[in-house]
Amino acid sequence: MYRSMLRLGLLVAFAFATWAASSSMAATASTAPPTVSCAIVPDSNYCLTRISFISQGSRSFNFALAHPYKCRSGVTSRLPTAITFDLKAAGPCAQEPLFAQRLRLVATGKTTMRGDGLGDFFGEFRIGPPSPTGPGISRSYVSGCIELLERVGSHHAVRPAGTKTPCEVCDQNPHTEGWVMGAGVADTPFAGGFLRGILVASSVRPSVQTPTVPFVPTIDGVWVRRP
Repeated sequence: MYRSMLRLGLLVAFAFATWAASSSMAATASTAPPTVSCAIVPDSNYCLTRISFISQGSRSFNFALAHPYKCRSGVTSRLPTAITFDLKAAGPCAQEPLFAQRLRLVATGKTTMRGDGLGDFFGEFRIGPPSPTGPGISRSYVSGCIELLERVGSHHAVRPAGTKTPCEVCDQNPHTEGWVMGAGVADTPFAGGFLRGILVASSVRPSVQTPTVPFVPTIDGVWVRRP
């Protein structure tokens, strides 16, 4: 009798431990960060070339799949987001010959957005020749991660010489700025290089009625490559 009760107790304990472990794993999986590579530049000698693009495209926010939730700072939503814009190398800072061709950037991810428009988009981007049959690209030359902040002005402490007015306010609206970090794809002319860019745009805030809005950013930065 005693052995039967002991065996039953062990089985119950094992079942509980298994359930707890699986619940913990599920919770960890649900809160784990997205597995998007930001293409870290290796610790080695590299050369830098300036890059500069003016761009034109759009952003689409899927409000149908948004699930609002409460935060201490206000109601917040996570919206699946798609970004597409054509890149045009222009100006004296467009110094990398690889980008002197018709290219397009496409990105997908999610935007965490507060009710007043404060937002953070994080996702994965690819750059390549525009597809002849649609809004995508025909192949990938550069890929990596992209993060964009809404209503955040990083130059609020910068004042042009001779003026007292800052370039921006900390709550610049409408405004988008962030960064793109990627690496050249193998078996392309871009292989072995790394893209480091800062994106800035005077953006249009989306809504349920207007989920797709124009997006006209500039990207400035460097193309990193071995000598």
